[in-house]
Amino acid sequence: MTGALLKSSLWHTEYLNPFIVFQHGITEILLTKKTRFQDMLIVRTGAYGKALILDGKLQVAVEDEFFYHEPLVHVPAVLHGDPRSVLVLGGGDGCTVREVLKWNTVQTVLLVDIDKEVVEACEEFLPELHQGAFHDPKLKVFFEDGLKFIDNCHHKFDLIISDLTDPLEDGPSFFLFTEEFFRKVKTLLNPGGIFVTQAASVSLPEEPLHPRIVKTLSKVYASVDSIQSFIGSYGSPIGFAMASDKPIETDLTRHHIEEILFSHVKRDSLKLMDGRSFQGFVGTPLVLRRAIEMETITYSQQHLPKAFGGQHVDYAD
Repeated sequence: MTGALLKSSLWHTEYLNPFIVFQHGITEILLTKKTRFQDMLIVRTGAYGKALILDGKLQVAVEDEFFYHEPLVHVPAVLHGDPRSVLVLGGGDGCTVREVLKWNTVQTVLLVDIDKEVVEACEEFLPELHQGAFHDPKLKVFFEDGLKFIDNCHHKFDLIISDLTDPLEDGPSFFLFTEEFFRKVKTLLNPGGIFVTQAASVSLPEEPLHPRIVKTLSKVYASVDSIQSFIGSYGSPIGFAMASDKPIETDLTRHHIEEILFSHVKRDSLKLMDGRSFQGFVGTPLVLRRAIEMETITYSQQHLPKAFGGQHVDYAD
């Protein structure tokens, strides 16, 4: 390509769909390991700094992770207004609990991740992400399957945040995007509680998962809405889905949003979130709202979701 100067001889290639690939130039491999549940890489990328890759999918990169974790946590937390007890499913890199713990209302946080080896690797190799959150006295960590934890849990929560890997067929999150799972989660919410889940790309030509996840949640909860954020290291706009039995009112003024947010979170602890950004995250475009309205497919244990995924590593000549 005229004018292009490539500065890496090692490339991580991620397949977004059968016609789109996205590549990161890798400058250093810090860790490669096959855990009990998934293939793990921790690398240093040329553009986005250190990154965690699981089963061929880039999960988080140091330089832009806040585009994912701030809206995932702070949008539903603002809409709740006073979250005190929070359950995080997945999120073994520590970023989600880091953001949750910024709220001065929060008294208890439970983190449930199936893969202890990933959590330990992130704690050692990616301190820029968790920033010591794993050692906060408000946090309790459980290394077990999210399905089993939900089945045996007797606590109630104001927020439940599902920060899971994509539903790859051979991955650990396959069953956690189904109607049956969403119904179990609902039993653990306090009155007025909000459930939020990672809900795939909102780039509809890439994959249809987001409208189907939202439609599945709509079979379980009275009120469901989308959040979207563009994460550069993913090469795609990512969606989250919020669900509650109380009305989710996202049409708030900037002043009202910031009155709630900054009475509970230190302004200088955030890189992204303020009233204006909040309005952008919940401003679901018309084309996506129409796609959700027209979607007829939902997910169950009889009809499981399946994200497209895979990787290989290319060495330049």
